[in-house]
Amino acid sequence: MHNAVRISPQPQAQPDARPETTTGPRTYRPDLNPAGNPAKSPTTNPQDDLRGPAINQDAELDISQQNPFGSAEAPSDNTSGTKDGEIPEGVKKWNWAAFLMPAIWGIFSGVPYTAVLFGAAFLPPTIQFIVMAGASLYLGAKGNELSWRGKKWRSVEHFQAFHRQWTSWAVKLTVAVAAILLLYILAVSGT
Repeated sequence: MHNAVRISPQPQAQPDARPETTTGPRTYRPDLNPAGNPAKSPTTNPQDDLRGPAINQDAELDISQQNPFGSAEAPSDNTSGTKDGEIPEGVKKWNWAAFLMPAIWGIFSGVPYTAVLFGAAFLPPTIQFIVMAGASLYLGAKGNELSWRGKKWRSVEHFQAFHRQWTSWAVKLTVAVAAILLLYILAVSGT
């Protein structure tokens, strides 16, 4: 006897029931499409169960339309980056980073002409000390104002955060250099 194996034909796969869209791929934005919560969804559609929640296309801004200041309009009181810009109260104070590292600080803080101070290394030691001490005192006192007018800042808070970070680096570097010099002097003097 022959045992015949009978193979039944497989049913044809049903085509996808989702309608095709011409708008392109969708992006998930939690602020626009809260997952599974139609009450918070910007628009409700009876076909959401087939396509997912509708996206409010007007809510997404093109990257060219976004403002780095975070609002629709740039703040009118931000006068940074202009030669005659008004200096806010939060900016008018001593700048330790400009005092401790005037040449390096100035290059990154909107005061590029401080790079000329690197040339002081080629001056005789007495004149070099006088030039660097004078530049350090001047930039410590006026550095924030020069930096505010020399570079466009997002806000006073952004300006202050930038300079706090530079002050932290400047103090750490100065302490490290002072410790190395002290160790060198102690080693050379034989104490």
